[in-house]
Amino acid sequence: MVQIRDQNIRDRVRLQESKYPVRSAWQRLWNVVRAFIFKIFGQAILYGMIEAVLTRVGFSFDSFVVESGRGFKNSRDIRQRPATALLELLLRRLQAQHRAAFDDPSDVSSVARRRRLAELISGRLVDGGVDVVMDHRGSNSWWLLPVLAENPKHLAAELVARGFDATCTSTQLRRVATIAAAGPRDAVRNPAGADFMDRVVYLPLSPKMSTSSAEALATAVLEVRGSSSSALRSSAGRPGTSIALWALATGLVLLLRPSLLSWCLPGTKILVQFWSVFGVVAVLVVAFARWCAAEPELKLDPQLLKAMNAKKHAEGVEYCKAKVLACGQVDGAVLLTGSTGFVGGGILYSLLARSKELGITKIVLLIRRGRNGAGVEDRLRELRTNVAFEDVRSAFDELVVGLEGNVAQPDFGWADSNEKWKYQQPLKVVLHCAGDVRFQQPMQQAALSLISATLQMQQLASKWGAKRFVFISTAFVHAVPSTTSPLEEKLVELRDFEPMEIYRDAVAHGSWAQRALNDLGFPNTYTFNKAIAEHLVMRACDSENMDVRIVRPSIVGPAWAFPYIGWAGDKPSTIVGGGTLLGRRGLRVFRDGYDRSCPVVPVDFVADIAVSALAGARGTSQSRILHAAVDASQTEQMPSFRRFITTYLQALALKGQLTLPELGLMIKLMRWSNNETVFWLLHPLVNVLPMKLLAAISRIGQFLFSFIGLKLSKGFVTTAKVLESCCTLPAQYHPFTSPVSGWRFQSELRVPEDWDVNKYLLLNIQACCAFSSLGGDGKGLKGPPRGYSEEFRFVQIAPPGSTLAAALLSFAQPGTPLLYGMASAAVRMGLHWMNLTVTVDVASVNSLIQLDAPFVLCPTHRSLLDFVIIGAMCFQLQPVLPMLRLPHVAADAEFAGLPFLGWILEGLGAFFVRRGGGAVQPDPALRAKVGKVFQCGRPLEVFLEGLRSRGRRQLRLRTGLLKTLRDVSERTVSLIPLALSYELLPEDDAFYRELAGLPRDPLLVGDLVRWALRGIRGELTALGAARMRLGTPEILDTSSDLDRIVAAVQEQLVGLTSVTTVHARAVAELLELPEAAVLHALRMGGLPVENSRLPDSSKGKTLPDAVKWPLLLQTATLAPLRAKLPRQWARWLVEGCSDLYTEATVLPGESKKQEKPLVSNGLLDLSAVAAALELQFRHAEEAAQRAWEALRSGGMVEITEDHLVQELLSGGCALPPPLARGAASIVAARALPARLLSANAAGGISGKPRQPTTVTPIWPASSSKTQLSNEEATERWGFKDTRFVAHYFDGRPAAQITSNRYPGLGREPLYGLWDLFQRQLGVSLNVRSVLPERAMPELPEVPESLRDALESALPSGRASFDVESRVRAGTGHGLADIWRLRTRQLQRMPDAVVRPESEEEVQALLSAAAAFADRSGFAVVPVGGRTNVTSATACPSKDVDPRPFVALDMRGLSSVLWVNAEDSVAMIEAGMTGMALKEALRQHGVTMGMEPDSMEFSTLGGWISTKASGMKRARYGNIEDMVLEVRLITPNGALWQRHGDPSAPAQTQTAIGRASTGMLQPGIVIGSEGCLGVITSAIVRIHPLPEVIEYESVVFADWACGAAWMREVARLPDALRPASCRLMDQQQLQLSRALRENSGSSRGSLRSTIQEAFLRWRGISLSQAAAATLVFEGSKAEVSVQKRKICELVSKFAGVWGGASSGEAGYALTFAIAYLRDFGMDYRILSESLETMAPWSALGSVWPAVQAAVQAEHRTLRLPGKPFMSCRMTQLYSEGGVLYMYIAVCTAGLESEKAIEAFTQLEHVARKAIMDAGGCLSHHHGVGKHRASLLSTTQSPLFTKVLQDLKLSFDPSNILGARNGVWALQAASTALTKEPMDLAR
Repeated sequence: MVQIRDQNIRDRVRLQESKYPVRSAWQRLWNVVRAFIFKIFGQAILYGMIEAVLTRVGFSFDSFVVESGRGFKNSRDIRQRPATALLELLLRRLQAQHRAAFDDPSDVSSVARRRRLAELISGRLVDGGVDVVMDHRGSNSWWLLPVLAENPKHLAAELVARGFDATCTSTQLRRVATIAAAGPRDAVRNPAGADFMDRVVYLPLSPKMSTSSAEALATAVLEVRGSSSSALRSSAGRPGTSIALWALATGLVLLLRPSLLSWCLPGTKILVQFWSVFGVVAVLVVAFARWCAAEPELKLDPQLLKAMNAKKHAEGVEYCKAKVLACGQVDGAVLLTGSTGFVGGGILYSLLARSKELGITKIVLLIRRGRNGAGVEDRLRELRTNVAFEDVRSAFDELVVGLEGNVAQPDFGWADSNEKWKYQQPLKVVLHCAGDVRFQQPMQQAALSLISATLQMQQLASKWGAKRFVFISTAFVHAVPSTTSPLEEKLVELRDFEPMEIYRDAVAHGSWAQRALNDLGFPNTYTFNKAIAEHLVMRACDSENMDVRIVRPSIVGPAWAFPYIGWAGDKPSTIVGGGTLLGRRGLRVFRDGYDRSCPVVPVDFVADIAVSALAGARGTSQSRILHAAVDASQTEQMPSFRRFITTYLQALALKGQLTLPELGLMIKLMRWSNNETVFWLLHPLVNVLPMKLLAAISRIGQFLFSFIGLKLSKGFVTTAKVLESCCTLPAQYHPFTSPVSGWRFQSELRVPEDWDVNKYLLLNIQACCAFSSLGGDGKGLKGPPRGYSEEFRFVQIAPPGSTLAAALLSFAQPGTPLLYGMASAAVRMGLHWMNLTVTVDVASVNSLIQLDAPFVLCPTHRSLLDFVIIGAMCFQLQPVLPMLRLPHVAADAEFAGLPFLGWILEGLGAFFVRRGGGAVQPDPALRAKVGKVFQCGRPLEVFLEGLRSRGRRQLRLRTGLLKTLRDVSERTVSLIPLALSYELLPEDDAFYRELAGLPRDPLLVGDLVRWALRGIRGELTALGAARMRLGTPEILDTSSDLDRIVAAVQEQLVGLTSVTTVHARAVAELLELPEAAVLHALRMGGLPVENSRLPDSSKGKTLPDAVKWPLLLQTATLAPLRAKLPRQWARWLVEGCSDLYTEATVLPGESKKQEKPLVSNGLLDLSAVAAALELQFRHAEEAAQRAWEALRSGGMVEITEDHLVQELLSGGCALPPPLARGAASIVAARALPARLLSANAAGGISGKPRQPTTVTPIWPASSSKTQLSNEEATERWGFKDTRFVAHYFDGRPAAQITSNRYPGLGREPLYGLWDLFQRQLGVSLNVRSVLPERAMPELPEVPESLRDALESALPSGRASFDVESRVRAGTGHGLADIWRLRTRQLQRMPDAVVRPESEEEVQALLSAAAAFADRSGFAVVPVGGRTNVTSATACPSKDVDPRPFVALDMRGLSSVLWVNAEDSVAMIEAGMTGMALKEALRQHGVTMGMEPDSMEFSTLGGWISTKASGMKRARYGNIEDMVLEVRLITPNGALWQRHGDPSAPAQTQTAIGRASTGMLQPGIVIGSEGCLGVITSAIVRIHPLPEVIEYESVVFADWACGAAWMREVARLPDALRPASCRLMDQQQLQLSRALRENSGSSRGSLRSTIQEAFLRWRGISLSQAAAATLVFEGSKAEVSVQKRKICELVSKFAGVWGGASSGEAGYALTFAIAYLRDFGMDYRILSESLETMAPWSALGSVWPAVQAAVQAEHRTLRLPGKPFMSCRMTQLYSEGGVLYMYIAVCTAGLESEKAIEAFTQLEHVARKAIMDAGGCLSHHHGVGKHRASLLSTTQSPLFTKVLQDLKLSFDPSNILGARNGVWALQAASTALTKEPMDLAR
């Protein structure tokens, strides 16, 4: 609304408005209703659904919604006056508002602030070259600031990503996004402004925006505009959006109207019939598609591959300078028409390139106004920027000017018919090249465009004083080819027809001219009128004495050399046009029935002939006509049309631009069309009819839609028109491509010496492929750009498409089994999900063409995707390249154990081989496997690197499989290197973690399923590009030198690797150099840097380190850069390749002149990049050397590469893992002694075991007999026939238990257990590098006096003095005892071992001890089952106690004295072991219920003396709850209470459970640890055998969840708790699963996979889960109640029941786990358990405190790897819980003494952390000597003294001298110190 002050203007406006109708009330009401409707459907989801549905059916969303909602369908509606109600509403709103201060200079109003910001932003943008739609003074600046962009959608998206709310979505006219998505256009083209609106982007203007934000917005616009000149691919998203929207719409309808289901659900019979018909149709379709795809002529012509590898010839200006034309000087200006066309462009380029040679001073281009309204300046500017004129742009700017004019209009459309030549340079030559080349023009139109335009140009040339007129005609002015001699360069005979009369008639009406055309045999109006024009031009020029030249090109094809090789213009024409229509499905059939050479000529040859005619000497009439066609003598130098079409279709199949079935059908149709009759039947049927129907549908659709206000898609309408106009092209081509006799011309044109017909055929095919594929902007035609031949070499594998199309293409592959088709479809979808563009250099496949021998593909190994994309490549290309059959892949045996996937891979032809172990145990089945697959005839695919390269280095190639192949094949085999170059890998993060020392994730089917689900949801990261190149064959035969061949393959793999701009970006970021400078340096240095395929969304973001470093290392492996790096680093980057160095190479350690590369003018050279990289390498190497020296000074005698890497990564030097890995490898190799270099080169560093230098007999670790032996081991835990050992099983390391004693384990190889040890400890273990077994040590001789005293005091045979007995009795099973025993660091051992068999003998021994050596005595140490872990049975050193020591072996007292089942008590001797006790009581129908982990060996006396606890404490209690009375023998006599006398009569064989008679004797004895007396027997509580024993297991999401559940179980009354309830953390759960592994069973793997999937479904991941094992004992009623209550708690904490078998196995495995400590000790892994009880309030902090303390101390001690720590909760109390913790560390490299010192320090820190966090010193292991130093912190000194004084009353002479617990008066030799020790001491 405006206010008009001028009265006259106001009157005129009112008069004008009176002519318009007033908008009625009902119209306003309709607008309100319409607005309400659109308000409802304006929700995002419904809006999107409507758009998708309308677009899907071809409607215009803009017309249907936007125009009907907000636009004006009728122009008269625009000028309707508003309704009165609307005016009243507007008036009220205006009155309620304040007047806006539009010109407020104080920025008080929001409008003024917006205008100021708009002024700032628009000023910056205009200076930067951005078009701002309106200046800042316009009213548009109140809300938004519109600017123009070439790619508005991309600009808006990038600005939104940077935080600016820019939009290009909609306007008052239509949605800009609809047009912007189709690609940018030029400026305004029509008054409607549609093209203008295509480019609009609205920038936000907010009054709250600060000035800095406005400047940032302007800067962002300029950055985005400058960095994105072309749209890149968008990131991966969820596919099938339109299908999802349809499904959503259907679901909404059915939700609203469920009754519709009954209408659309047919009956069973109908369903069966429908699916039967559908199946039959599908089978028929697939069968037909396979029949078409099996066409033999689709196999690629080998000559085409050779042409791809042909040497590139000179092009452009270089070619023009080398080729001198035989012509004179022009010395003036040239007027050229048709310069924007194909031939004219070639001529213009030749003139510019030779302008100085020809003396051309000015080139005037006569150019008509463009169809889009563009003027001559715009068209000239567009022509100048064309890539074709890039080499001659300076000459273009100097010489070329434009002149507007249209040759097809009278007087060129000039207002002044007497236009003068307005240039100073005289016009010397007019070259007329313009003309309409359509063959089917009406006669009149053809005469005007071809004859009138030419004669008008001749008149203009004469008028402007030109000396010569050159006319571009056609070689086909000859009506038909000659059957006898070549067609001569002269005017065509018209017999009796007068050219001028024909011309007059043609312009008038054309009937007589048409009869003349038919009579003379011309095929079309184009050639006929060209012939007439030649005659008339000759006459006109002769009449005016003007020199004339007529150039007759034949079929003009792509350029041979200039403007550049393969240039085909901006639009397809002639032979390229026909191929383009085939490629874009516009045509189906051409005919070449005679297979003669096609008269095609390169456009640059035509240009040279035209330039020669332009500047040639004046000659005779015979020389005035020049055939621009290859002379008849060289017709064989041009391909036939049939060969062109066939080879082109093969190329389309190769490139995948059309499907194999339709290409095969085309070839069949063309073969049938060789018969002319068949052709004229097929041509209208398959070419004309479909296009006519399409055009008819288009016209009918437009007509019908116009009635309902809709519009058909403009693209569809245009396509229909173009295809209709071109559908008759095969018939028009027929006279030229398939004449009865071939076209042969007399010509001076000869092909150049470097001409190659196959190469030129390839150029034609490349041009057709370029035009037939979509342009870079997503629409329209686009010719081959400069260098397209390189782009054409690469074929995309499995290009993206719909799921249905992918399935159809996969199953339509000829000869494809069903499984292959399914796999191909899955691979296509997977690559699409990952946004991975896979391409292969098909030119490199040429190396396979001439192979006579079978071949083996030897690819680089970078990812699990390797074999997938190689298989996809072979599958896709096999129909075109038959030698590329799907290979048999040598896959890692790990895949064989994967359920489903392993079977699928085997069905696809994979055979499984072991990786590693070949040097130890070659696979005996490998020869059979290789021989079997080799005989199949398919190629093999072998990854010679073995493992995927971490960090993308080139690993040393292995020869094991090649040796087998050489032996099996018995003939020559070709090894084909295949380099795979990736941008990003899906394993990048995992590999980086592995380089940092984290374990490798195992292969799991569940991971593949989760990956697929993420792909379906569109959540996978875009990976960019993967490129494949094949190398030249390396021949392998029986006489081949494998090392030489492998080195040659390695060099090729490195040389074939390519990098992209994302590699340059990574190098720049890591070396802190400008990205553009690095990219320039790499390219100038000879590195093949391709453009990245990563999506736009990755631009501007810093790459993560896990991506950057592999990219940098891959770049550094390339020879140009690697040659400039230090030799040791180059050898690490590429293992096994020959050196690239000369004597002048600077070696490590030499001084460098500069520390950092200099950037000059923003550019770098490759040496500067190498210098920056070398700087990083040198710093890393220096850090590694310092770390090595620090480890050596810390006591390490052998330092491995892994240990050095660990030190570098944890030492604060901040090295990235790949760099640390390289530096560690170099320093560790350098530090090896010279005598070990050869051994390590043969396998020491790579992991191969060193072979022993001596040969000794080997005996099995256990007997093969099934009868188990109960003989106990001395230096290990448990029975002598049972232990874990490691072996190579079929070349793969695994652990195995040596007996069947524990059914849960069996005798199967435990591969997972071996891998678990390495993964959890972070170290690499060698099966053969074990701690050696040693003979028993020599001990000091026993004093004779001691022998005599013992023999006199005891019956014969009771005392033993042999070494084994003494060692066994003097050591427990604590780590320190066993390690010192294994490494022979023996401390003091007992002098004798006595095994009494009665209490009297015990008393006698103690009496003898007191009387020995004049009452100096000897000490006695009671020994039970030798299971203590506290050094309780170790003898104090002689410095502490010099007396002789005698060990008292209590296992002689091992019987049940009596059982009183009625009173539930029994008296048992102390030496009875737990397992024997359980069995003995079971004979009486009772049980004691005490079941500790050590019950196989521990004794009742040991339980009492250490105050032990058992696994079933919840039901039966601890040992103090079980023991009623104890008999203790002291040097002063027996100590007992109440019924503790075994000699009492039978009626006293009972016990009183409780009596208030003072202190109880058991309270004094329990926990005395052998220091107060010798426990000989005890009366204990017994219970009836349980009626029911049931096992169960529960899995929880994590430890915290499980611990919370345990807390709730502890709150239950005792009667409701299970007998045993133990929670194990995730590490112990993994250990349990590894111990139960059954790797050889596919059923077991499948079961594990199903279990894992089920747990995942329940929200539990095994990588975090915790598990509880439960034992229920008691009556059926008790167990039922307990299970019901526990079930409620399990549900409460989201646990999952794991089953009874798992619970029972977990309980039984407790006994076997104890053997693992000694197994680890074999490989210098020291481990120990720590147990504690903590109150519930502190329990949660104990284990984290221990973990933190151990990890910190581990770093301080610089031990290799990482500590393995696990925990389980074993017993529950109302007041707290018991934690049983395990700690294991690797001490490889440390001396034995240093190793135990380090672990002792670690254990001390852990125990201190336990106590500081609120835990106790020990819950059930006791104190012994090992923990005595910490005991003082748990009790008062007075209490300690009381206990010590108590012992004096029992044992004043300290005969029982074990010195455990509070009686360790001074620290034993094994005691700990609180201060950290120095391992270097």
